[in-house]
Amino acid sequence: MTEANESNGSESESEEEQDRDADMFTTKSGMKWLPMPLCKKGQRPACNIFFNQQHPEKSSEWKDVDAQEIPASIALLIAAGKIHCNQTAIPELWTSHPAFRNPFFTATMSRSRFQLLCTFLRLDNKITRCTRIEESGDKLQAIREVFDIFVKGCIQNHSPMENLTVDVRLAAFSGKCPFRVYMKSKSGRYGIKIWICSDSANGYVLNLQLYTGVRNNQSEINQDITIVSYVPKKRKAIVLLSTRYHDATIHEDEDRKPEIIQHYNVTKGGVDLGDMSSEYSCVRMTIRWPLRLFMEIIDIAALNTYILWRKKTTRNGAKITLGREDASFMNWC
Repeated sequence: MTEANESNGSESESEEEQDRDADMFTTKSGMKWLPMPLCKKGQRPACNIFFNQQHPEKSSEWKDVDAQEIPASIALLIAAGKIHCNQTAIPELWTSHPAFRNPFFTATMSRSRFQLLCTFLRLDNKITRCTRIEESGDKLQAIREVFDIFVKGCIQNHSPMENLTVDVRLAAFSGKCPFRVYMKSKSGRYGIKIWICSDSANGYVLNLQLYTGVRNNQSEINQDITIVSYVPKKRKAIVLLSTRYHDATIHEDEDRKPEIIQHYNVTKGGVDLGDMSSEYSCVRMTIRWPLRLFMEIIDIAALNTYILWRKKTTRNGAKITLGREDASFMNWC
C-alpha cells in the first residue's frame, strides 16, 4: 500500500509539473516565466514568479529579517549619501573592481539582501491599511506610527533655545501620492510638503508636520498681534506679523530697520541650516511615497544626531556651535 501511494503521489506531482511547464513561456535568454492572474485594470502584478533553467538549484525562499539587518541597511543608506552615491545604482556600490570597491558595503551585507530589504520594506500592515484610512480619515496611515514615534523622540531629546523657526521643507517626489504638491520656489518643484519647526540657534528639527490637504479654516482669537509694514525701497513693501513686538522701535544704524525686522533676520535661518544636509542626503529614487518619507526621516534623524553630538562635545574647552560656514557638517559618517 505504501509503495502504491508513493507511486500515485509521484505521478500526481509529475502531472502538476507538466501542467505548470505547459503554462510557462520561455524568453530568448532561456528564462521561464509563469503567468499570474490579472489584477484590476488588466495589469499583471509586479511580483511575477520566474524560473531560471540555468540555475534550478537556487532557492527563492524568503529569510526572516533579524534585529541587525534593518539598522545595517539604514547605515548603508547613510554611507551612500556621505560619499555622494545616493543616486548610484546598487550593483555599482557592491562592485568588485579594485579601483571602485568600497569594503563597507560588502562587509555589511550582500547586495541581493539589501535590494530585497529596500523592495519589501513596509512601515505598517498593508492588509489593514484601507480599513484604517476609512475609519480615521488619515492619509498617512502607511507611515503614521513610525512618523509619530520619530516626532516624539525629536521633542524629548532636545531642549530648544529661546527662538524657534517654522518653515516649509519639500521632500521631492514625482510618483503617485494623494497629497503631492507643486511649489515653484523649491528646487524639486513637485513633492511632499513638510512643515518644520527647528531651533534657530543650531538647526535642530524639533517638530514636523506633513501637509495632507486643505483643512477647515480655524481662526485664532484673543491674540495680541502687531503688523509692521517696512518699505526698504520704492514699490517694495515687507509686511510682518508679530506677537512679541508691539511698538515702532527703530534700530539706530545705517539701515534703520524696525526691531521686528532685525529679530526676524537673526532667527530666520533655523530651517535653512538643516537644508544644508541635503548635500549628503541618503534619499534614493523610489515610486513609493512612504519609503520616500522614511528616507527623509533618516536624513532629519542624522542631522539631529549630529547636532546633539556637537552639543555634548567641546573643542579647546569651548562648546561647538553650528554656523552657516559649516557647509560640510554632515561629513561625519
